[in-house]
Amino acid sequence: MILGYLLIGVTVGFFGAAAAFTAGAPIWALLGVYTLSGSASVVVMAVAHVVAGRFTARSGAQTATDLQGAIDAEEPSVARPVTPLPQRAPEARFTILAVDDDPFILDLVDTIAETAGDITVVTVPSAPEALTLLADPAKTFDYLLFDISMPQMSGIELCHRVRLLPAYQDVPIVMLTARRDMDHIAEALRAGATDYATKPFDVTALGQRFEAARDVFKANVRATASPEIPGLAAQGMTTSRTDYLTLSNYIGLLPEKDAATLQIFAVRIDRMDVLSARYAPVHLDRLLDSIATATAASLQPQGTMMAFNADNDLLVVTPTRSPIDLPRIEALVTQCVRDSDPDAQRHNPQDDDVWCGASIGTPVPLSGPKADRASRASTLALEAAEARILSKYARTMPRLTQASGA
Repeated sequence: MILGYLLIGVTVGFFGAAAAFTAGAPIWALLGVYTLSGSASVVVMAVAHVVAGRFTARSGAQTATDLQGAIDAEEPSVARPVTPLPQRAPEARFTILAVDDDPFILDLVDTIAETAGDITVVTVPSAPEALTLLADPAKTFDYLLFDISMPQMSGIELCHRVRLLPAYQDVPIVMLTARRDMDHIAEALRAGATDYATKPFDVTALGQRFEAARDVFKANVRATASPEIPGLAAQGMTTSRTDYLTLSNYIGLLPEKDAATLQIFAVRIDRMDVLSARYAPVHLDRLLDSIATATAASLQPQGTMMAFNADNDLLVVTPTRSPIDLPRIEALVTQCVRDSDPDAQRHNPQDDDVWCGASIGTPVPLSGPKADRASRASTLALEAAEARILSKYARTMPRLTQASGA
């Protein structure tokens, strides 16, 4: 798009200089006419493109306004009943929705996706148009790219509204921004974004993100086509849940004054190794979903974020002002584990060989330098959860010893 503007500018400048030469203008006047006419044509073309985009955006504004009114009337909650996207056929293509008021960025995203292969890209220049598309049940998007700074509605507000749509609570949202102000990125992550990319893009890195997301999408489509596993119902994605990398980025990006108002605690399944040996990964994934839902339902939704690490420990960041009923959450999570494990339901809970419960550590503050804040806080939270496990088994060990006749 920009290259086209430049070519038009060079052409107009050339003809302007030719006309001046024909009129007998001196060389300095020729250069002036070439520069001014070429520059003016580039500016006029760019302004015309933007104005045309604004006019097009207005055509979908009324529908988007109606949708926004319905969303505003809805009281947000931590977990919503799932209204799943239409089940994708095995041959379905991975589809990206890119929203940016800069046509050059939209063209660039389209080019990167085309290079990655087997990806469909839909582009719109405004948040209202995006909301209209996302509200259409006949359309399905698997990956969302939102510019942070847009007229009419910011990308952060768009992200918040999209997360209120039940069908899009679990779809990756990547924020695009030219801003170096980390406060805005942290705000976007709180609104439900899963990642961000700064402009100018690393084209190779963004293409690799697209490829990785496409491969995950295909794997999920194949898994969805597999028979359902009895005994554990699918759960809705909570609006507070994200992935571990995003949670770590969020903790590290927070200004010190904001970090001081938050705390982190860990939820650990006592014998995850036992469950991992017994059940297929898809069964364990559903268990983790149910644990996240039960935990989120017991916490204040505003300001709460959570994610599972590689060891399937749930790390939860929540405001310090919010009361936390740790025994209740621990009991709820333990029940989730029991509901998912028929073997545990048939045995005595005190039998350490078969019993799988859950332990929650005492919350710890988010403190320290930004660079190692996430690592330090997560380590302390996990150590607190481990201490909770040891304290529980220290109490049950005498009973187990007595029962064995030792």
